[in-house]
Amino acid sequence: MRKQQRRPVSAPCVQWQAQLASLHRNDLLPREREALRVHLKECSACAQAQADYRAMDVALRSLPPVAPLSQLPRELAEAVYKQQRGTRMLKDDTPIKGVTGDLEVIDLDEQLAKRARKVGSRTALPPRPERHVSRPVRIISSLVAVLVVAVLAGGAFLLFSGHEGPESSVTGSNVPLNARAFYIWPGTSGQLKKADIYALSMQNGSVYWKATLKTQLTISKLVPYQGKLFAPGEDGNLYALSAKTGQVLWKYSVKSDPAPDEAPASPIADGNTVYFEAGSGFYALNISDGKLLWHVKTPCKPTIPGVVGTDCVNVLSTVDNGKVYGFFDGLYAFDASNGKQLWHDPQVQFRGENSIVVSGKYLYSAGERLDVLNVADGKKVNAPAFSSLNRSGSLLEADGVVYYSTGTQLTAIRDLDILWQHHYANGLTPLAASQNTLFVDTDHPLEQTGNALGIYFYALDASTGKIKWHWEQRSPNGRLPSLPYYITSMNGKLYLYLPENGFSNNSAGGLWVLHDGKRDFYPSQN
Repeated sequence: MRKQQRRPVSAPCVQWQAQLASLHRNDLLPREREALRVHLKECSACAQAQADYRAMDVALRSLPPVAPLSQLPRELAEAVYKQQRGTRMLKDDTPIKGVTGDLEVIDLDEQLAKRARKVGSRTALPPRPERHVSRPVRIISSLVAVLVVAVLAGGAFLLFSGHEGPESSVTGSNVPLNARAFYIWPGTSGQLKKADIYALSMQNGSVYWKATLKTQLTISKLVPYQGKLFAPGEDGNLYALSAKTGQVLWKYSVKSDPAPDEAPASPIADGNTVYFEAGSGFYALNISDGKLLWHVKTPCKPTIPGVVGTDCVNVLSTVDNGKVYGFFDGLYAFDASNGKQLWHDPQVQFRGENSIVVSGKYLYSAGERLDVLNVADGKKVNAPAFSSLNRSGSLLEADGVVYYSTGTQLTAIRDLDILWQHHYANGLTPLAASQNTLFVDTDHPLEQTGNALGIYFYALDASTGKIKWHWEQRSPNGRLPSLPYYITSMNGKLYLYLPENGFSNNSAGGLWVLHDGKRDFYPSQN
């Protein structure tokens, strides 16, 4: 009989081995998961290694369960008895060798065997010493015992009655009326079972309130909408919090969904509905009470579950003018009111978080080139002006203008016309826009070549693309800083939050406000 050859496990990139070997989603912070997702799209070896790891997990979970013991072994039962009675284990044996400081190295089996030889063929439990206790002490002891039993009984009732306790705890004060705040979850490393969400002042970075959920989140940035925040939890619940107080208003669970790694993600609020993605597809909930309005199931089976760039992904992209756009095996458009499929283009594949935007009656897709689709029927539109835009890139829409960056080239588009186009010495990414100012960032200066690695933010005139001002900080250690958790623009200023040690080992986290070539910095107060 011919021996079956086993395919060797793929060898991942050395710098990604630790991330790929993570046993649980909570082992990685959101920004680390996003970086890994992007890398898996580009590296077939790491993608195959992750598929191998997942196959191993499935095989391990399919093993038959271990049968429970009918009773404890004699040695373990004796140990439990002695611990409950407050007696010191093996106190009548000779001192044991191998003691270092306060740590005793004990061979339990050997000591129990010696004990058994001392008392005969059967290991006997030590007799309890008799002590004379006065009557008042006995009365007090009895009362204490009754109180302890009552407390334990009450605790047992709470433990087994199905009471889950509050969803969150909140400290601080309410966000003042008419005050502007932004909301972040810094994703502190090591916090595997909770998420500290902060409402920060956009004036000075001070903390209005901190809400602690009993789960980590799948995103770092929370966008307020109609006085609510929508926080997707790793525990399978989408939480709606009050943006003013931080209190949980309602939650919706997807735990009953059979999809693997089921957890809500990418919530988008529009009208009276909040939409989000999960392992089995897209969901739409009523904003007021969290009731399910519709659910679109994933119409295909992912080639590699959770890996972006395969034949079938699960990504909710945007909601605009009564339509929901997202990716499965290609780009889909759904009716936002009932989830009915409107059209599907299998040729438009997911290329990244900012790979599509909608502006007016057109959808712009940044794949291998810039494509334009009619939002009404999903058909491609002939746009001769875009024939030179034949490189992949990222998109940003603001005030009816689409900004398309292909690295060193930035193009401003309205409908099917190019408003302006600029070439730069180094690549850039469009971030946000307000008051006719477009903000972009880059790792090197835009105007010159060289190895000046650092973090550079530029303010461009949104009408012409010309540089207004910039702010820069060179890298002190030759490494790129961590990605900001939150980026937004208001009144011609750029707001962002950078975590502790995000730029260097000695840097503090906090709020950055960039304006007129200057940076206002407000350290974290959490």
